[in-house]
This record gives sequence, structure tokens and C-alpha cells, in this order.
Amino acid sequence: MIVAAPNAKQQISRGVLGLMLLAAALALAPHILRLFPGLAAFGAVAVGWGAMVQAGRWRPPNTFVKGLLACSGVVAVFSVWRHPFAIEPMIGLLLVAYQLKLIETTRRRDGFVVGFIAYFVIATHFLFDQSLLTASYAWLALLVVTAALVAQTVSVTRLRLRLIVTLALRVTLPAVPLAAAVFLLFPRVSPLWTVPVPALARTGLGETMRPQDVVALSRNPDVAFRVAFVGVPPPVSERYWRALTYYDFVDESWQQGVPPNIDEDELIDWHRGHRHSSWAGAVLPTGDGFRYQVIMEPTDRPWLYSLGLVSTSRAGIGVTRDGRLIAAEPIVSKFGYAANSTLGVPGDLPQWLRERALQLPDDGNPRTRRLAAQLRQSNPTDTAFVRAVLNFYGHSGFAYSLTPDAIAEQNSIDGFLFGKRVGFCAHFAGGLVFMARAAGIPARLVGGYLGGEQNTLSDFVTVRQYDAHAWTELWLGAAQGWVRVDPTAVIAPERISRGVEALSDPQLSAFATPWGVRRMAGLALMFGALDSLEHQWNQWVVGYDADAQ
Repeated sequence: MIVAAPNAKQQISRGVLGLMLLAAALALAPHILRLFPGLAAFGAVAVGWGAMVQAGRWRPPNTFVKGLLACSGVVAVFSVWRHPFAIEPMIGLLLVAYQLKLIETTRRRDGFVVGFIAYFVIATHFLFDQSLLTASYAWLALLVVTAALVAQTVSVTRLRLRLIVTLALRVTLPAVPLAAAVFLLFPRVSPLWTVPVPALARTGLGETMRPQDVVALSRNPDVAFRVAFVGVPPPVSERYWRALTYYDFVDESWQQGVPPNIDEDELIDWHRGHRHSSWAGAVLPTGDGFRYQVIMEPTDRPWLYSLGLVSTSRAGIGVTRDGRLIAAEPIVSKFGYAANSTLGVPGDLPQWLRERALQLPDDGNPRTRRLAAQLRQSNPTDTAFVRAVLNFYGHSGFAYSLTPDAIAEQNSIDGFLFGKRVGFCAHFAGGLVFMARAAGIPARLVGGYLGGEQNTLSDFVTVRQYDAHAWTELWLGAAQGWVRVDPTAVIAPERISRGVEALSDPQLSAFATPWGVRRMAGLALMFGALDSLEHQWNQWVVGYDADAQ
């Protein structure tokens, strides 16, 4: 039965301590899995020691032991993250302090401190992830922590879990309407400080593209972004989501690079004062097109995703000369923007850009150069040359695979075209760009995503990391301009028309592939429902910014 509130110096009962340890485990578990698994061993020592002290078998650690444990924790944290002012080591130090406090928690006063620290630990999860799953887990952890605090506030002859949980709910539930009102009505102002969200788990395309980088994404089911179209979306075969353009071929890899001695105004149109750059007409949409809303996952990089010729009215987003969307700052949390596109290939070709699009090293890949010269001699027009290269791909025993063998780093284009001949989209696209440039045709490699999965319960498309794709754009004269040419369509046309999940690679079983699991009988509807809930959460909660308000 409940009696008067206990004294803060009173010793914690074993039942209350067990509830505190459960609360600590829930608060710590995501961080231990995400940041530093070694903290699990450190936490086990702290929790175990505290339990033994509570049982009367061990003595509380003296000042020397506590100092030694604290120093060990600090050394362990900074051995993993050497930069002292990053977010991860700061959170690591908080976790170390939290676990050390558990060791000496024998009285209710200490229990209150541990409980209040747990609230801060739970809040820091949202620095890494703002998904619906994280929010649901945080609510559960918060309820258990509150229950542990309630259990210390009242005095009972025997811990009654049902009573404690009921009291915890009576404390927390009245705060929900107030929190909702504050969320909806409080001005959405930017903070006076900037805390970059950690990017330790970020995946996706980078400023340098090697074929193996795209191959690695082919088995990654993480969401890259979600798109809600206004009206009927374009077919899968036309959903080329542009992210990066690679011009420079350096050290057997394609790099985005920055052209020297070129002003930013020649590269990016930021819509300053609603006045567009002189070249903007070549990249902005014309006529009716597709309108859509994108909610992308954080990448810690500034590039965005778009279709064809694109424009957007959101502040802080510019359109590049090659038709990409780029943000003024890296995307460090979920980011939403509306865009308007028409299908087509953007861009013009001033002399400095022509020189970039023809750049090749002075030597290397000699067999590919000779092949390009032979095909050029027999196919003098640019269109005929491109057709000849595609015929070479289609009739020379090439095969598309999600798990191609590694190719030697030296003369990698030769190694693929005349050796392995089994590759991924980046192999075929890179080979075509190299041969086109060797033949004097301006060409660029484009990295992004192709397709996307239509949600059957809601009207949006989910694009995942395994939808990563690479294709080429060739300048075929002023009359045609830049033309998209995707050599994957020759080798694996089903990849273009139906998406990556349509591929049947004998080296991969349905259970080994992320899309195979998502389409198992009985699970497709569940995954679709969860994806729909996550999209609604991102749209109405995570994406609730000043414009939405």
C-alpha cells in the first residue's frame, strides 16, 4: 500500500533498482548499437557493480576506482572519435557519465539524478534519426524512465508494476496535448547555434564514382528519398533521378570536380532576386510537366534529386548548369522540397564546358582508345558512332550483374571491355563516356537513381539505395543538344522498364536480396503500410517547418 513520500536519502529497493536498470538499458541500447559497441561492456560493468552494491556483496567504488573508470571511459571514447568537438564523442561522454552514475546509485537521491539524465540520453537519439520507429521507441523508453522515477517517489511495501505504470501514464499523457499545441503553434525559428547531425551511417553516391561504389549500393535497402507526385507520375523507365554529374576521369575513377577559373554564376543559378542566369533557359522546364514533393534522407551533402529539366521555388536551392538541384548547405536532417520538371536533358555547351566534357588522361586504357578510333573511322557521324558502341555492347558477350568481379585498378576500362565483360551500370556507362571522348564527342557520366517503388496504399514513390544508377549524356550537335544514352538498356532492358528488382541474378536468392524479402508473401502489404506511415510522419511531423506552418 502507498504511504508518505520517502526520504531522498533512503536506500532504493531491489524492485525499484531493477526498474531503473531496465530504463537505463532502453535509453542506452540504440546509442550502443549506433555509436560504440564497446560501451555495452562498460555499461555491463557499471550496472553489475551497482547491482552487487545494492545486494550488499560489494562496496561502492572509492574515489580512485571511480576516477580510473572515468579515465578509461574517456580514453575509450576518444580512441574511436579523435575529433574532440564532434557530436559523437560528446554523446559518448554523456553515456559514460550516465553509466558511471549507475554504479553509485544506492539512494533515492541518486536515482532521481539517473532518471533525469536518462531523459537527456533519450532526447539525443533524435540527433541521429527522426523516424517514426525512433519516436515510438523513445516514447516507450520515456514511459519506463518515468515509471522508475514514480517508483522512487512513492513508498510501497511491494513494488506493484501495474500501479507504477498507471501512475506514470497519468503523469505523461496530460503533457501530450500541450506538446502538440506547442509543436503546431510555436514559431519555427532557426536555432542560434548549429549542431550538425552525425553522418556516420550515411550511404549514397559520392563525389567520386567507381563502379564498385555503385555495386555496393545494390544490396542496400535504405531509403534514399520519397516522392509524392501531383497527378500521374512518369513511367518507371523515365524516372532518371539526377544527383551528380561526373566530368573528370582521374586515377581510373570518375570525379565531379570543380572547373578552374569559372565563376559560381556560370555554374549555379540561385534565383537571386528572381533574376535567372543567362544560361538558365537551357535547364529550366518548359510547358506542362510533372510536379512533385520530395522528402529525402540526410546525406551530409548538398546535392538533391530531380527529374529532367527542373525548377523549384524553395529558398536556398539552386539549379546547376547541368540541370541538378543543389542546396546551399549540406542536408543533415530529413529535407523536403517541391519541384517542377519536364522530361528532357538539360544543359548547353560553352567552350570551357566542351573542354571538360572531352577531358581524358594523356595515356592509359590503350585498347579502348584503339577501339574508339576504329569505330570512329567507320562511323563518321556522332549518332552512328554511338550506335556502333551500343552494338558492340549488345553483340560481344557482355552481361549485367549485381555482383560483378573486381577489375584491376590499372587500365580498368580495358579490363572491363576486353576482359571481364560482366559488370554493373557504372561499368557500361563509364566505358561509353570514355570511348565517346576518345572519338571527340563531348560526354559526361551522370549518377543518380532510376525508378522507385510505388506504394500501393498511398500515392507516393519510394526510391532506395539499391535503385542507384549511372548513365551517360552525350552532346550530339546543336540540333539535338545533350542526349541521354543508357547502355544498360542494351544489356538489361528489364532494369530500365521494371526496376532493379526485376533482375534475376543467379548469384542472389530471393532471401538474399532486400527487394526479395520485401515481396515475400504476406510481407509486402505490411512493408507497404509501414512505408506509408513513415511517409506521413516525415511529411507532417519531421517536415513541419516554417513554410508548412
